[in-house]
Amino acid sequence: MFFSYVKYELKKYFKTKDVFLWLLLFPVALGFLFKIAFLGIWEENIFTAIPVAVVAEAENPAFEAVIDELSKGEEPFLEVNYTDMEDAEKKLEKEEIKGIFLVSDTISLTVAENSMTSTVLKSFADNYIHTENTIKDIANSSPDKVMSAVETLSGWNEAAAKETILAARESDPYVSYFYNLITMVCLFASMAGVRIAVENQANLSYAGARKECTAMPKLKRILASYFATFISSTVCSLISVSYIRFVLGVELGENLVPIYISTIFGSNLGLAIGFAIGAIGKFSESIKDGIATGVSLICCFLSGLMVNIKGIIEQYAPIVNRINPASIIVDSFFAVAVFDDYSQYGFLILKMTVMSVMFIVLGIFLVRRKKYECI
Repeated sequence: MFFSYVKYELKKYFKTKDVFLWLLLFPVALGFLFKIAFLGIWEENIFTAIPVAVVAEAENPAFEAVIDELSKGEEPFLEVNYTDMEDAEKKLEKEEIKGIFLVSDTISLTVAENSMTSTVLKSFADNYIHTENTIKDIANSSPDKVMSAVETLSGWNEAAAKETILAARESDPYVSYFYNLITMVCLFASMAGVRIAVENQANLSYAGARKECTAMPKLKRILASYFATFISSTVCSLISVSYIRFVLGVELGENLVPIYISTIFGSNLGLAIGFAIGAIGKFSESIKDGIATGVSLICCFLSGLMVNIKGIIEQYAPIVNRINPASIIVDSFFAVAVFDDYSQYGFLILKMTVMSVMFIVLGIFLVRRKKYECI
């Protein structure tokens, strides 16, 4: 009986026009407009040097040589400013620079926000650190090969410069907007979540009144509705991701599997949020839809969909980025596709799962506790 109910809910879901409007047609149209709007902008600014600060707390001639190599030529990749940490942090806050390289016992990089510029800088820093650590290991295990290792690091300078510049020129700095677009699609599933709650409450809909008369237990009925809606909204979200990647040709990352997985968990989070909103109060479905849409748009705004303010929020109110569902979903995309940090990616997936469970439990508690004297 459970799966028969799921089948019925799936059929009903795919016959609902507004579902395809918000979860499929809208992101397809907006993604196309994004592509047109950003077309050519990156090419126009591709040769602009990235301003960075270098704070030297210890001597590292090899790293300085690499940095100097990157700032030379007719089309320098970096615009380097040697300064102290206090001045560097002020410039980063004012967006006068894009990153801070701290030279101490190791090389560390600080950036203000997740962007393709920070991605390129981090890629360079990671490559250098990896090479430097390899040479140190060689020096520790085979002291007689130290000189050849140093020569290898010195010869790496020019190659590092060419590789970093090439990577930057092949990167799309506006991919963050497409990550935010996918995130918005995930959160728009909240409108479908509202419908689950409303259609399982006899005082809010005729469908809820009819369902109250069935022999199927209320909890099982709610879970069947949720499962069917989750499948439908997730399919729409995955289609949107595929459209952005394969039709619009936007590079979302080398490995699309983690992107799809993040989208699935993100859709579930959006659905759970809507379910909880739909279970609160006795407002009509249209009012609750408006609340869910407003919450989704505010979350997406704070994560950088309309204006890239995520870095500013990270500086002054980082807790907002930690609890904002849109920021969590976007960060999961960046973690795996840009920074290749699967530990952080796993943590963000876990965070989405925990938040989803919390909202689902809240929604079930509010819907199940309602009793009716007559229907």
